Amino acid sequence: MYGISDQFSREFDALIDTGFTGFLMLPLTAALPLGLTLLGTSTYTLADGSTSTNLIAFGTVSYEGQDISGPISLENNSSCTDVLLGMDYIRQSKQMLIVCEVGAVLLDMGDALEAMKAAKAAQDATASIVQDAVPAPPASPQETEAPPDSSK
Repeated sequence: MYGISDQFSREFDALIDTGFTGFLMLPLTAALPLGLTLLGTSTYTLADGSTSTNLIAFGTVSYEGQDISGPISLENNSSCTDVLLGMDYIRQSKQMLIVCEVGAVLLDMGDALEAMKAAKAAQDATASIVQDAVPAPPASPQETEAPPDSSK
């Protein structure tokens, strides 16, 4: 992550916060050495209903060879030490967040869609094979008998 120049970049471990609609939240003390450009302030409503007003700076997040720039919320609360990736970052980076009982993973949207198409094609092919393998039910007696002759 960096601000005006990647010469000021630093690596951080970040938590994905699906309740945070912003781009990225960073403790103010961690942000100072990054050379971020201050943009203004923003007020957030927190999960407990309280509000928090934070400085907003412009910066760039580098992840897996992709640089995505956006507004970084600078948290001034000294008890906050976590870096949070928000939903705006996930949207801008064209990532897909998949959550299951064993964990969560961020996938490139293009790769994920191709994998889903391949899985769907395999499922359709399997369903077609199973359908072809099931014999048709025998015809009912009414279907095999000729209709009565109504000309008599």
